[in-house]
Amino acid sequence: MNTSVSLGKCFLAKAESFLDEFENCKAYFSAKNAEEKVVRVAACRGAISEFGAEALREFEALNKNIRIQMREYNDKLVDNVILRDDAMIGFGLEPMDTELFHCERVHTSKYVLLINENDPLASYDVIPTSLLPGLSLITVDETFKSAEKFLCICSELGYDITPALRVGEITAVHRLVRRNMGVGLSIDTVAEELATPGTVYRPFDSDLFSRSIDIFIRKSVSLPKPARDFFDFIVNRK
Repeated sequence: MNTSVSLGKCFLAKAESFLDEFENCKAYFSAKNAEEKVVRVAACRGAISEFGAEALREFEALNKNIRIQMREYNDKLVDNVILRDDAMIGFGLEPMDTELFHCERVHTSKYVLLINENDPLASYDVIPTSLLPGLSLITVDETFKSAEKFLCICSELGYDITPALRVGEITAVHRLVRRNMGVGLSIDTVAEELATPGTVYRPFDSDLFSRSIDIFIRKSVSLPKPARDFFDFIVNRK
């Protein structure tokens, strides 16, 4: 066989191999680059409707090449989603584990009592904490940090409260109050959004009755630039 022909075939085979590898590398890094422009966010229940949707619109208007994928979870599940790396950034209710997470407070809201308009409590402008032990209170269940924190605040003030009913979602609390099955624990922004004829909501007489949401990431984790940009945007926006 002609030596030049043999060398040519060898060169062609090597060149094709290099080209294949180049295309594989290009495809890998293109996919990686596209993936890093998608920021996965895990949020506690209510975070999107309370402030997240508006913040998301503002960020994406300024960063059209970055897409935010935000999903809500029950409050106590959000931490685990971040620890498993199923999302890059979380919105979680305080208290947060600051040994595991770097946290920045971004939103605070007030607890309110949801009341049927036919209930005598509807005449109050502010609900005295001292009345709580005698109320038929409806709250969300133990998978929500918000209800647990409320009960802890009551305990700190000297009132051990046992809810009469515990349900799986805040909309159920509002429905039951509408039916005059008791009074319900809600959040001011949520109560305003879900307001319907037949119910009113009132604040409590102590400033302690508030809850805060933090944006957080796992400590010692380096975020891709799009995720870091989103984190910094939310922190600076507050």
